[in-house]
Amino acid sequence: MNSSLVLPLLVVVTLAAIALAVILPRLTGESRTDKRRRALIKNPAVSKQSRQERSREAMRRQAIAEGLRDLRKRGEAKKDLGIETLLEQAGLPWSKQQFQLYSLLVGLVLGLVVFIALRNIYAAAAFAGLTGWIVPKWYVKRARAKRFAAFVAELPNALDILVRGVRAGLGPNQCFEIIGRETKEPVRSEFLAISEAQRYGLSLSDAVQKLTERMPISEANFFAIAIVLQSKTGGKLAEIMDGLSKVVRQRKQMKAKISAYSAEAKTSSGIIGALPVFVLGSLQYSSPDYVAPLWNTNVGLMGLAGAVCWIGLGAFIIKKMSNFEI
Repeated sequence: MNSSLVLPLLVVVTLAAIALAVILPRLTGESRTDKRRRALIKNPAVSKQSRQERSREAMRRQAIAEGLRDLRKRGEAKKDLGIETLLEQAGLPWSKQQFQLYSLLVGLVLGLVVFIALRNIYAAAAFAGLTGWIVPKWYVKRARAKRFAAFVAELPNALDILVRGVRAGLGPNQCFEIIGRETKEPVRSEFLAISEAQRYGLSLSDAVQKLTERMPISEANFFAIAIVLQSKTGGKLAEIMDGLSKVVRQRKQMKAKISAYSAEAKTSSGIIGALPVFVLGSLQYSSPDYVAPLWNTNVGLMGLAGAVCWIGLGAFIIKKMSNFEI
């Protein structure tokens, strides 16, 4: 191409682009839309309504932020859980002294079994101390997790009862009493606790926030935030609880799908953790003299402890990789 034609061609293309940008909105009607929007904004009545809507939205967001901030502060205060809190959340009727007694008994019994099997006082003492500290706490945390799962499974039914009761004209406290009669544990006891707290003079928001201390899970936090939001900004409680019930059910379905997808990884971690134990047990049964140095020498015991630690670490990593937060 002749270089003398490049500059005029660029000018023509630029002018055409400018003309297209000016004419195209008129052809598509966008300019009329913009003019109408500007006219509505200049209208005093519309501007006032828009300001009111923005004000209500700002109040709603501020209430949500305050509710989340309060719940976050409560969660941070309860982050380092003591054994009394764990026992309460697990629903176990034990005191701290009973838990310590059970820990001591478990350690002594399992340590005695190891001493009878190995005739090694050091290994028995180490095993007794380790299991006496780990096994009872593991049992409490497992009971706590099962109680949380049962609460999440039954919560949508409780929310449905609350929605129907509010639409029928009942107050929230009356609905909580009905939930306490009609639902299963632990939802029954938790909602009865909310109702009882209100009878003692606690506000609904404070009583529900106590629930998040006993049930530090996302679903309970959602419920508390919804109640706090409704009490501060107003709104239809039935519609809010109806939406929350759908959210909880969808989260439950998502967790079930993730559990199904991660089943292979969890099975692999179980096989990896059990295979060395199975091989060692088979060798102990078929060739005890071959495995004897592992139990009767300090080097063997150190190697055994290291193997247990590394296998446990591998199984722990696989388990963490297969867990998903929703």
